[in-house]
Amino acid sequence: MGFSAVFLDDESKEKLKGWAKEEIGRPVGRIFGEHMTIEHKGSDASVETVDGENVVLEVIGYGFDKRCQAAVVSCPGQGSVNKVKHITLSCNGVAPSYSNSLLDRHITPVVNGPLLFGTVNRTSPKISQAERDSLAAAHAAEKLENLAL
Repeated sequence: MGFSAVFLDDESKEKLKGWAKEEIGRPVGRIFGEHMTIEHKGSDASVETVDGENVVLEVIGYGFDKRCQAAVVSCPGQGSVNKVKHITLSCNGVAPSYSNSLLDRHITPVVNGPLLFGTVNRTSPKISQAERDSLAAAHAAEKLENLAL
């Protein structure tokens, strides 16, 4: 078992960084904000992944304290060994894994959070603009369909 994640494309990293600064405040320390972990070395669970699959994530909440900031994300159809799917934004004096216990304590919900785009992989890949547009359209259609139910 190794490390796999949904790696955000460059535009999504910048979008998330700007959103976090407005919504949560300045980073508390070292800035991350680059991936949502699917599985990592040493985790007890194994999650099926398709390397190279492009996916859309939506920010649906966040948690923060003086040591860490994390964005909670929805990523339909994509599993994670973490109880709460998230992207660690920044940490000060703690490991990024601290965000798991942070989000166990409290999550602030977000309505209409930013859409982010990423690729499932073991390394950081690139996503074309056409693929981003296609993923966004599919995500919007799925949300409308769910509202109609």
